Amino acid sequence: MKKYLYIGGFGFIGAIMRFTIKNINFQNYIGQIPINTLIINVTGSFFLAFIFGVTKERYKIKEEVKLGITTGLLGTYTTFSSLCKEEVNLITKGEYYSASMYIFLSLLLSIIAIYVATAISKSIGKKNEEIAEEYKAL
Repeated sequence: MKKYLYIGGFGFIGAIMRFTIKNINFQNYIGQIPINTLIINVTGSFFLAFIFGVTKERYKIKEEVKLGITTGLLGTYTTFSSLCKEEVNLITKGEYYSASMYIFLSLLLSIIAIYVATAISKSIGKKNEEIAEEYKAL
């Protein structure tokens, strides 16, 4: 039962975060690509990979908290359904180039974000191991 409370509580925060970013008006951006959703999904991919990376071996957190952050917060924050809806809207408007670029950028930037987050989380783990070794030597 506890895990459902964590998922729901963190999910509430993730939904508010998504709603807030979705409503930012990027005044200098005039392209057809839904930049808000792109930002949400790329940053969500980054943080999901980062959380999994840092909690894999180095930082142990309760499973309920991890579920709350990953499934609750980041699950409600990221939005595949909005990506699909916006993609269909671009296609029905005849914006084939923008539709193609939107999918391409969403995938490419999310994969890059996952790679960077994984590298950072591994780096954090290594630094902590080095500190622990130095502490033992004292």
